[in-house]
Amino acid sequence: MADFKERLAKSQAKMDEVKAKIDDAAETAKIAGMLTKDKIDEQIDSVKGDINAGAESARLAAEKGKSKFNSALLKAQMSIESAKASIAEKKEAHDKAAQENRILDLLDYADECQALALALTVESKLAILEAAAESIDYDEKYNS
Repeated sequence: MADFKERLAKSQAKMDEVKAKIDDAAETAKIAGMLTKDKIDEQIDSVKGDINAGAESARLAAEKGKSKFNSALLKAQMSIESAKASIAEKKEAHDKAAQENRILDLLDYADECQALALALTVESKLAILEAAAESIDYDEKYNS
């Protein structure tokens, strides 16, 4: 029985040793877990800071892009308005010149009509004189 007591004592000592190692491993794991948690928390804080910085950079880039877009849009609108004004001025100048030419053409036509009327009046007088001469000739030949 002494042998059993000795083995039991050795077994108990080994069990105590294993328990101490398990307790030590548990404590080590607990400390490692806390360190890991601290590192993870630091990484999370770092990532949150990076995310916030990225979001701010994105917001600033969006504002800058929006500003550039609005500026380009304003320039385009001003260019369009300028082009419209230029086209209107050219159209007005063209319409004015076209109307002036039409007036001059009508006055030229009126002058030509008057010249033709004068020529036809002269032609009419000549035809009347020829008819009168022919009438005198007719009377001399047939009414004598």
